[in-house]
Amino acid sequence: MEAHALILLVTAEIGALVLKPDFSLVDAIFQKFVEDEVAPGVSYGVTYRGKLIHAGGYGVTRDGGTLPHSQSIFRIASMTKSFAAAAVLLLRDEGQLDLDEPITTYLPEMSAVRLPSSDSPALTLRLMLTMSPGFPTDDPWADRQEAMTPDELGSLISRGFEFAHIPGTRFEYSNLAYVLAGRVVSRVSGIYFTDFVRSRFLEPLGMKNTRFSENELDGALLTRGHKKVDGNWEELEFSEAGEFSALGGLFSTVEDLAIWSGGMVSAFDPHPDSNHPLSRASRREMQQGYRIIPPNVHLPFSDPASDGETLAYGFGLVNESDVRFGVTAGHSGGYPGYGSHMRWHLASGYGLIALANSTYAWASRAGKHAHLALLRQLDVRSHHVAPWAATIAAQESVRSLLHAWNDEQADQLFASNVDMDQPRESRKSSIATAIDAIGGLRGGDVMQLRTPSAAQIAWNEPGKSGHLSIFMQLTPENPPKLQTLNVASVQLPNTQLAALAQEHFVQAAITAVSLDGPLTLTDEYVRGNGTSHLTQVARGERGLWHYSFRINPVTEEVLESSVVLAPTNETHFIN
Repeated sequence: MEAHALILLVTAEIGALVLKPDFSLVDAIFQKFVEDEVAPGVSYGVTYRGKLIHAGGYGVTRDGGTLPHSQSIFRIASMTKSFAAAAVLLLRDEGQLDLDEPITTYLPEMSAVRLPSSDSPALTLRLMLTMSPGFPTDDPWADRQEAMTPDELGSLISRGFEFAHIPGTRFEYSNLAYVLAGRVVSRVSGIYFTDFVRSRFLEPLGMKNTRFSENELDGALLTRGHKKVDGNWEELEFSEAGEFSALGGLFSTVEDLAIWSGGMVSAFDPHPDSNHPLSRASRREMQQGYRIIPPNVHLPFSDPASDGETLAYGFGLVNESDVRFGVTAGHSGGYPGYGSHMRWHLASGYGLIALANSTYAWASRAGKHAHLALLRQLDVRSHHVAPWAATIAAQESVRSLLHAWNDEQADQLFASNVDMDQPRESRKSSIATAIDAIGGLRGGDVMQLRTPSAAQIAWNEPGKSGHLSIFMQLTPENPPKLQTLNVASVQLPNTQLAALAQEHFVQAAITAVSLDGPLTLTDEYVRGNGTSHLTQVARGERGLWHYSFRINPVTEEVLESSVVLAPTNETHFIN
């Protein structure tokens, strides 16, 4: 098996930020992809904030062709939908259209489409972009209609469409929805959709090997699509661009898609950029999850959501929220002759692109597997939060109060509700009791700092025989005040309790292990009284778990031994 693997030089700009991951597992996953004959060839790349930091390829581009590489040109199928959505938003930002206007405002011919009920809402671009118009899924029919002319599409519209659902009530993947969105772009801009995308996005971004027609591309770089016939790979001809190109007609490369995905990641950076045609706000808008994709609903060329994962459709992109890694955005594609996948992890900026040359090749499965393996290796954070300066200052004030209470300082810090929620003297007494339970505070740095929101901080304040578990949040007023202060003692287990808990852990974790691989107990405790109960953090392959163990302190009878998924606000939002 021939292989091509290129580790690109990391520029000075990002050299200080990028860890040096081991890409061998990523390479092995795609090598197996070709060895298993999922496709004759595959090109793939690992990205970091738009920079291609590793690229590879296995197999062949065509019969008698070369090894795929980062400039090899594949059709990217439904990954095109993100470009269609961006085109609609660009026109929206320029004041030329409204996502919530009836689509008949822009396509009067859509008046011929009879809605499924008398109380159905009007079809809008927002419904189209979020896969919510109620149309039935139309793969593979739509994939064969790419070359349809404007007049032919007009004739199709005039006959009306069938609906599977009331518009706006649920997700169902619809290529037709994006075809209609592309027609709106052509009609409103006065520029044919494919030319609009080229002139407004591809050329300004320098995506020179991304076009809708093979005639505009370097034939030496073009990869032929294939399908399996009687056990052999058969090459396919390219379809021509037309009215259905908005659903999946683009050709592109790993290198060019690194530019596109980098523009999406950079939309969340704290500093503005000036070289992208679409505003940062609109690029962020594309990556939000607007329509939940239920686990039992078909999302073409993608696996359904797994345990601990939620999928939702944004504008031309899928928002994948994972209990361990947080949000990943991207899209898959399948077309006659091709399969594709692109994804990027919002918090870390690491992404992956995979392009394969067989009909509906399941590139998403290998791509997701490789990407998650990389994120696990790097132990990336699931979320980045920048706390307010006022939040940091309030935390320091709380720490000062814990060591030496001062009512005047508390008066300055507390919002009006705090003493109403718990009388001041009661709060002081309960805090003193909690401190005594852990043998007093020992000072030093805080432990397990967590910032779920800019206005919130949770941390462990170290004690001599345990710690205080503290959560605080500020009000939205200006200046912010402390509205919540929760303080609880967590005592380290004695030798007897720790030994019993360890003895029962393996049995308690059986279900969790089946979902998340081998679990390892950490030295972090989130609850415990030292003698009869504890809750300890365990780490799996994808997430964190809570192991709760409780005994009768007199008889040592086990009253509870259970492992449950850790709440994200306690363990995953780590700044």
